[in-house]
Amino acid sequence: MNKTAATLCLVSLMLVGCSDAPNTLPKAITPILVDGVCDEDAWDQTPHLNIGEGAALDWLQDENYLYMCLQMPKGSYGTFDLYYLDPADGQPVDLHVSAQVGERKMQNGVWPEYIWWNNTAWTANNVEMQYRDGKLAGFVEPEGHELQASMLKLANSNGEITLMLHVRALMKEDGTRSGTAVWPAGALVDDRSTWTTLNVTR
Repeated sequence: MNKTAATLCLVSLMLVGCSDAPNTLPKAITPILVDGVCDEDAWDQTPHLNIGEGAALDWLQDENYLYMCLQMPKGSYGTFDLYYLDPADGQPVDLHVSAQVGERKMQNGVWPEYIWWNNTAWTANNVEMQYRDGKLAGFVEPEGHELQASMLKLANSNGEITLMLHVRALMKEDGTRSGTAVWPAGALVDDRSTWTTLNVTR
């Protein structure tokens, strides 16, 4: 069994037996509010994927959307980039979430600068900024992150989404937010053979 198939065996609760074929994600049984709390009953359907540095990842789908839940140690910011291959032309797209949200698409092998708040057909809770006397004073530590993205944006005609996740600013035991994690394990932004493929129902 290859690494991708082994990872997907952990993802799906509908799994009967693991094989080399990608497995379909479980469907949400309740609506998801994208607030970073991940407290809906639907999230109880999925096993947590431990991705390192105390962070855990869950995936769900419904008829129209893919959902991601990222839980992390207290004190983390958990800024992240979700990379996927555009089903229209196979080019990598970066969905970025930090204090700001935005997306960018690789052009001729080069990542352009971000244009903030240009996200279309997806949303996620960002890291909120705190202001004092009109000046930036810090950031609010989110409980977690949730993302909702349109299947029409992410999935190809076969219902496949090729992606990877890179998480930063995770709280470590030494009290610093220097922890990072990637999923699948060992994934590299510049090596798409290390990414994984999720099967969804469209």
